[in-house]
Amino acid sequence: MTPSRTATTPGAWPATRPPAATGRSDPAQKAAGDALAASLQATAARTGVHYLIWYGRIWNADRAHEGWRPYQGASVYNTTLTTPDGITGGHYDHVHISVY
Repeated sequence: MTPSRTATTPGAWPATRPPAATGRSDPAQKAAGDALAASLQATAARTGVHYLIWYGRIWNADRAHEGWRPYQGASVYNTTLTTPDGITGGHYDHVHISVY
C-alpha cells in the first residue's frame, strides 16, 4: 500500500488501498479496514488521529462520544465514484485518516 496525500485535505492520508480493491463487495477488504479503523480509533489520543472516514461513516476524536456517524461529505471531483455514496467518495475502498 502506498499512501497518497490529497491536495485538498492537508494531513489526510488514504491508508488502505489494496491493489485489487473492489469496494463494498470484498469482505476481506472490509474486515481489514474495520480492523485498521478500530485500531486507529483506539489509539487516536496517542497517535494524533483527528478523524477517520471508513465505509460511509465518520468518527471524529473531538466528537468521540457520538461514535461513528453517517458520512455525508462532498467531493471536489464530483463524479459517480467520488460522491459520498460512491465507492471512493464514501470511503468504501480506503480508510481516510486525518491527523492533527
